[in-house]
Amino acid sequence: MSDFKGKTAIVTGGGSGLGEAISKDLAKNGVNVVVVDINRDAATRVSNEITAAGGTAVPFQGNTAVAEDSKKAVDFAVSRYGALNYAVNNAGIGGANAPVGDLDVEDWDRVIAINLSGSSTECATRSGHPCRRCLRRCHREHGVDPRRRRCSRQRRLHRGQARRRGPDQECCG
Repeated sequence: MSDFKGKTAIVTGGGSGLGEAISKDLAKNGVNVVVVDINRDAATRVSNEITAAGGTAVPFQGNTAVAEDSKKAVDFAVSRYGALNYAVNNAGIGGANAPVGDLDVEDWDRVIAINLSGSSTECATRSGHPCRRCLRRCHREHGVDPRRRRCSRQRRLHRGQARRRGPDQECCG
């Protein structure tokens, strides 16, 4: 990984699974991590484990599907650490495993709200804060293959935003 020491990152869905692993890895590399999760206890547990291992992390309870929660998480990170350098929009859910014609509309809406709309909102809320090249850098350095991810639409959204903005543009502005 590049030199991330002293930078600040938000990791949505950071209370378990891949988000937990990303949070811990970032912290090992000197990043101040805001662990965002809908489950406060999970976010607190991960933050405590990071701190016990010598890293810097704080929990933040938030629902990615709620635009106001995304704004509050960004504002919290900036007020706590002075800047937001990276955002890992990891939160996502799988939804029902059924043919499209058999899907429940409420389940579909919930999956779209979290995996697609929430991810887009998270990026949009960062527009007032410096977050240079974050999307482009993450994709270049960590090569995301959307066919291997449970949230491929979310990854494609970010990859498309990164390509349109280019390496020297604000990722969210």
